[in-house]
Amino acid sequence: MTATLTQDQPTDLEIAAAAMKFTKQELLDLIVAEFSGDGSDPMPRYLATEGKSLPREFFVDLARRCAVPSTGSMPTIARRVVETFGWPYRNISDSSETKSGGGSTVTRPGLYQILVAVSNPRV
Repeated sequence: MTATLTQDQPTDLEIAAAAMKFTKQELLDLIVAEFSGDGSDPMPRYLATEGKSLPREFFVDLARRCAVPSTGSMPTIARRVVETFGWPYRNISDSSETKSGGGSTVTRPGLYQILVAVSNPRV
């Protein structure tokens, strides 16, 4: 299954609906597959924890492979990656807009945005 968004500026609802077709683990695996194609420098498999938390190491590795800084929070790295590939980063992609104000969690729509960006670069 591939990740596609048909519009140049998809709505938050369209991104969320597309992302919900996958688990966080499936999205992690699909992103890893994008960076493991030729086998020369395969990305290791990263696991979402029992609570579906994402490992910071995944984002650090992703940043390195996308030539963006790995400093800052996981959502900051996700934003850099998505924008590097020419896609807009949407607030639905992390928890910074939630009532708790927590900004260190990348949501399933955020992982989906990363997948779309790396598999369909616009630059």
